This record gives sequence, C-alpha cells and structure tokens, in this order.
Amino acid sequence: MPSTKPVVKCRFVLFGGARTFDTLIGPEAATQTFKRGDILGFTSGKLRCNVSAAANLDSSGDEVAGVALRDASGTTDADVPYVPLDTNVGLVLPVTHATPASAVTAVTQRGSTFCLERTAAGDWSVPIDDTSNPVCEIRDIDPTYAVGEQYGLVHIKIIAAERAVAA
Repeated sequence: MPSTKPVVKCRFVLFGGARTFDTLIGPEAATQTFKRGDILGFTSGKLRCNVSAAANLDSSGDEVAGVALRDASGTTDADVPYVPLDTNVGLVLPVTHATPASAVTAVTQRGSTFCLERTAAGDWSVPIDDTSNPVCEIRDIDPTYAVGEQYGLVHIKIIAAERAVAA
C-alpha cells in the first residue's frame, strides 16, 4: 500500500440502496476558480468553492451543496453542473492527521464526525484530528485499504445539518 496520501479529487459512493446520483445545474458565483471535483456551497443562491486551499471546511461556513462536475468558467451566473451530496451520495476520501504516523483508518472511526480538509494542492481529505465543527460522518472504511492503513480511504457522508440540499 502507498506510503503517501493518494491523490483523490473525487470518487462518489452511494448509500441506502441508491443506484444512481442526480446531476443539477446552478449559477456560478463571481470570481470563482474551483476545479472539477471541488466541494461547492451556495452564496446568495450561487455556487462557489466553500474553502480555500490549505484550509478546513467546517460547520462554521457555508452548507455543502455538492461536487463540481467542471471547472469554474470565471463568468458570473454561468451554468455549473454538480452532483448534490444528499442523503444517498457520499465521497471516498483519504484520512489525514497533523502527525502523519497517526493518519490511519480505524474501525472506531465509523459513525464519527469530522471536518473536511482541502490541501494546498486542492485535494480533499478527512482530517481525523479535527472534530470541531464537523461536516461529515465516516460511514465505512473503503475495502481498497486494510483497516489501520496510513492515509487509507473512507466513505463519508455530509451530515444532515450541513447539507444545502435537503433530500
């Protein structure tokens, strides 16, 4: 298994017997630079990237709308296709930790809530050392990695209170 965090921009996982996910279109907010696979929220009804690189997405900011399916155009009100992160759609992301040796998956993480991290490179992960103001819940450990694997993958779901899309 890898000894460094894998680059995972976006991989979806379906919950509750869902077989497909919706694709919606919303207007782009002004001066956006998000990339395909970035997590988006709404500002005044328009889509924008919720968090800058090298920062955490937590419950103190915008609610989570979904994941961009294309790069920002830079044009206000341009159509942005996105996958809403609703009750049936989650993401597969690696775990991280301020102490790299502690960035390992554990069975006890199932059901625990955390923030999301947008790395300096613009990738997304679950910082398992940050439980303040959580936005996601770990639902399962991805079978790609054994439990206890450094930077292993987990299946996450945006918690209900942090979803901009209620369904």
